[in-house]
Amino acid sequence: MYLQSNKNVLFMSMRNKVVVASIFYLMVMMLFSSCLSSRNIDEWVNKKYANSIKNVETNSGDTILISTSGKGNDIGDTTSLTKQKQSKVLPLLLFWKWHHAHTTNLNEKIPLGKFSQTFLYYANVSPLKTKLAGRKLELTINNLPRTFTVYDNGWMAVPLFYYFGAEEFYINPVKKKMVVGYRLYEGSKIKKSGVISIQNTDKMYEQFFFRATKSMTYEYLDQYEKNLVVMAKDFVDKLSEELFVYSPKSSTASN
Repeated sequence: MYLQSNKNVLFMSMRNKVVVASIFYLMVMMLFSSCLSSRNIDEWVNKKYANSIKNVETNSGDTILISTSGKGNDIGDTTSLTKQKQSKVLPLLLFWKWHHAHTTNLNEKIPLGKFSQTFLYYANVSPLKTKLAGRKLELTINNLPRTFTVYDNGWMAVPLFYYFGAEEFYINPVKKKMVVGYRLYEGSKIKKSGVISIQNTDKMYEQFFFRATKSMTYEYLDQYEKNLVVMAKDFVDKLSEELFVYSPKSSTASN
């Protein structure tokens, strides 16, 4: 009878330890998984771009003028606006699963500055500048890629006195095209106009092992900027073709 009583006490003690350990680990993981917030992301973006949105160069004298349609100015003067898109949690006694998603909209001045800088550079070193011959070129930005989502997915199980699980962070860009309208003037008259769309080839960026989420976000933004440069250069090439600036046919004909 005494032995049986000791077994019951031992069993209850082990069971209580499992329960306490489970609750402890689940609380730790709950706090850890919720450490990423919309506010965190906005603070990181602001630290990177706060100064760059103050002065954005969008013209080259009176020859090239770059403006926006105004459709992208939806967050005012803030550097970015992040909102929690999804938040799903499955809390059980011995199993915990979560899925969080935060979507960030960048201030349009961020991609506008990178596009303008790249376009003006390539326009000045390519045949485009010579062929324009002082004619006025106006560009109107209808859309620039500026949205991405940060995902935090994970799970954890506590079968006995130990726990195991997995967690992944990654950033997925919202793949919107670069859409730019143009007008080429001959004096005060429009000689040619049109709209050019450039495909967005930005890719998902995954967190490396033991890499902080803050560092991952900065690395993705570096990738995002490089992609904008590639898209802006593609736009210069396509615009040049549409304006017959350095067409292979015209080159052959001149020979």
